Amino acid sequence: MDFKNWRQIAFLLCIIGCFIYVILTAIAMVFYGGGSEVNPNSQGFSLFENYFGDLILATSHSGNDNTISRILASTGSILFSIFLIPALIASFHFFSNTSKTLKKNLEFWELLLEYYLLLIL
Repeated sequence: MDFKNWRQIAFLLCIIGCFIYVILTAIAMVFYGGGSEVNPNSQGFSLFENYFGDLILATSHSGNDNTISRILASTGSILFSIFLIPALIASFHFFSNTSKTLKKNLEFWELLLEYYLLLIL
């Protein structure tokens, strides 16, 4: 595979990950159980009263079950994070002057990725 082409695919994956995150988060907002810290009796999700973190609560502030919203918002966040990794690796080309620096950067990100995978598994 051509290295330059690989970078383009990596950034394309990042853009796709952004769209997936926005779509799944928007759908999660529709299924949110309702309520906020300010007004626990409000209906649905409000961009002005709720936090995005409210979407991943097991129970919404109104006390309703929030399972569907939780699954959608969590899936969107995880997929975005996974799709971002190749773009971060591909971006080292822009910030390094030598191949030695690039190699050190890649080793750092490989260790960080291994640590991240150990945390979620």
